[in-house]
Amino acid sequence: MFDFHGRGVIWLAAPKRETALLTEAARHKQKVHVSGVWRRGASAGCAFVEVTRAAVEKRILGIF
Repeated sequence: MFDFHGRGVIWLAAPKRETALLTEAARHKQKVHVSGVWRRGASAGCAFVEVTRAAVEKRILGIF
């Protein structure tokens, strides 16, 4: 489980592959594009995103 802070706390539940990618991206302070499905938990007020895909954003360096 990951929790991200922005306007509020967003919990992410991710499979093993995406968890490894998210962990490494957090260590290196990289931006990540995450796709998933919003789910509601059994408890009231419990909600999370079930991650279906995650990818590190590639930085393009160049002079334009």
